[in-house]
Amino acid sequence: MSARLSTAYGSDFEAMLATVAAAGAAPETPLVPFWPLAGAAYDGELLVIGRSVNGWIEDWTPGQLADPGVRATAVERLRRDAEPKDRCRMAWVTDLWAHAPATTPPVQRSGGSNEGWMGGERV
Repeated sequence: MSARLSTAYGSDFEAMLATVAAAGAAPETPLVPFWPLAGAAYDGELLVIGRSVNGWIEDWTPGQLADPGVRATAVERLRRDAEPKDRCRMAWVTDLWAHAPATTPPVQRSGGSNEGWMGGERV
Protein backbone atom coordinates (compact mmCIF):
# COMPACT_ATOMS: atom_id res chain seq x y z
CA MET A 1 0.00 0.00 0.00
CA SER A 2 2.87 2.43 0.66
CA ALA A 3 4.83 3.95 -2.19
CA ARG A 4 8.04 2.09 -2.97
CA LEU A 5 11.38 3.64 -3.78
CA SER A 6 13.41 2.17 -6.62
CA THR A 7 15.86 -0.71 -6.43
CA ALA A 8 18.57 1.78 -7.43
CA TYR A 9 17.71 3.86 -4.36
CA GLY A 10 18.15 0.76 -2.20
CA SER A 11 21.56 0.07 -3.71
CA ASP A 12 22.63 3.68 -3.24
CA PHE A 13 21.35 3.64 0.35
CA GLU A 14 23.35 0.52 1.17
CA ALA A 15 26.46 2.00 -0.49
CA MET A 16 26.02 5.16 1.57
CA LEU A 17 25.89 3.09 4.77
CA ALA A 18 29.10 1.29 3.72
CA THR A 19 30.79 4.66 3.14
CA VAL A 20 29.65 5.96 6.52
CA ALA A 21 30.83 2.77 8.24
CA ALA A 22 34.28 3.11 6.64
CA ALA A 23 34.61 6.85 7.29
CA GLY A 24 36.46 6.43 10.56
CA ALA A 25 33.78 7.27 13.12
CA ALA A 26 34.12 5.56 16.48
CA PRO A 27 33.00 1.98 15.77
CA GLU A 28 30.53 1.94 18.69
CA THR A 29 28.81 5.27 17.95
CA PRO A 30 25.08 4.63 17.48
CA LEU A 31 23.80 5.69 14.05
CA VAL A 32 20.14 5.89 13.08
CA PRO A 33 19.79 5.30 9.34
CA PHE A 34 16.36 6.23 8.10
CA TRP A 35 14.45 4.96 5.06
CA PRO A 36 12.14 7.71 3.76
CA LEU A 37 8.41 7.33 4.33
CA ALA A 38 5.90 8.20 1.62
CA GLY A 39 2.14 8.08 1.85
CA ALA A 40 0.21 5.56 -0.23
CA ALA A 41 -1.31 8.36 -2.31
CA TYR A 42 2.03 10.08 -3.02
CA ASP A 43 2.03 10.99 -6.70
CA GLY A 44 5.51 12.45 -7.07
CA GLU A 45 4.41 16.09 -6.92
CA LEU A 46 5.24 17.87 -3.67
CA LEU A 47 7.60 16.18 -1.26
CA VAL A 48 7.99 17.54 2.27
CA ILE A 49 11.11 16.21 3.93
CA GLY A 50 11.49 16.03 7.67
CA ARG A 51 13.08 13.78 10.20
CA SER A 52 12.15 12.97 13.75
CA VAL A 53 12.96 9.38 14.52
CA ASN A 54 13.78 9.76 18.17
CA GLY A 55 13.46 6.30 19.62
CA TRP A 56 11.13 4.68 17.12
CA ILE A 57 13.61 2.95 14.86
CA GLU A 58 16.69 0.83 15.51
CA ASP A 59 20.23 2.05 15.56
CA TRP A 60 23.40 0.37 14.33
CA THR A 61 27.03 1.23 14.89
CA PRO A 62 29.67 1.85 12.19
CA GLY A 63 31.31 -1.37 13.37
CA GLN A 64 28.12 -3.32 12.71
CA LEU A 65 27.42 -1.60 9.38
CA ALA A 66 30.91 -2.45 8.14
CA ASP A 67 29.71 -6.06 7.88
CA PRO A 68 27.94 -6.54 4.50
CA GLY A 69 25.44 -9.03 5.95
CA VAL A 70 24.46 -6.76 8.85
CA ARG A 71 24.22 -3.81 6.47
CA ALA A 72 21.97 -5.70 4.03
CA THR A 73 19.74 -6.81 6.93
CA ALA A 74 19.54 -3.23 8.23
CA VAL A 75 18.49 -1.92 4.81
CA GLU A 76 15.89 -4.67 4.41
CA ARG A 77 14.43 -4.02 7.87
CA LEU A 78 14.29 -0.26 7.35
CA ARG A 79 12.64 -0.65 3.96
CA ARG A 80 10.12 -3.24 5.19
CA ASP A 81 9.10 -0.91 8.03
CA ALA A 82 8.83 2.15 5.76
CA GLU A 83 7.05 0.41 2.87
CA PRO A 84 4.51 -2.01 4.34
CA LYS A 85 2.30 -3.87 1.89
CA ASP A 86 -0.82 -3.76 4.07
CA ARG A 87 -1.13 -0.13 5.17
CA CYS A 88 -0.13 3.44 4.50
CA ARG A 89 2.86 4.26 6.71
CA MET A 90 1.85 7.94 6.82
CA ALA A 91 -1.85 7.44 7.63
CA TRP A 92 -1.31 8.60 11.21
CA VAL A 93 -0.70 12.14 9.91
CA THR A 94 -3.93 12.42 7.94
CA ASP A 95 -5.80 10.63 10.71
CA LEU A 96 -4.74 13.32 13.19
CA TRP A 97 -5.84 16.08 10.81
CA ALA A 98 -9.13 14.37 9.92
CA HIS A 99 -10.24 13.72 13.52
CA ALA A 100 -9.47 17.15 14.96
CA PRO A 101 -12.19 19.79 15.07
CA ALA A 102 -11.71 22.53 12.47
CA THR A 103 -11.29 25.03 15.29
CA THR A 104 -8.22 23.20 16.62
CA PRO A 105 -5.04 25.15 15.82
CA PRO A 106 -3.08 23.50 12.97
CA VAL A 107 -0.09 22.76 15.21
CA GLN A 108 -2.26 20.78 17.62
CA ARG A 109 -4.04 18.94 14.80
CA SER A 110 -0.71 17.83 13.35
CA GLY A 111 0.50 16.37 16.62
CA GLY A 112 3.61 18.52 16.56
CA SER A 113 4.73 22.01 17.29
CA ASN A 114 7.90 22.33 15.25
CA GLU A 115 8.55 24.43 12.18
CA GLY A 116 8.29 21.41 9.88
CA TRP A 117 4.69 20.72 10.85
CA MET A 118 3.79 24.40 10.72
CA GLY A 119 5.34 24.78 7.27
CA GLY A 120 3.63 21.64 5.98
CA GLU A 121 0.29 22.94 7.21
CA ARG A 122 0.80 26.19 5.27
CA VAL A 123 1.73 24.39 2.05
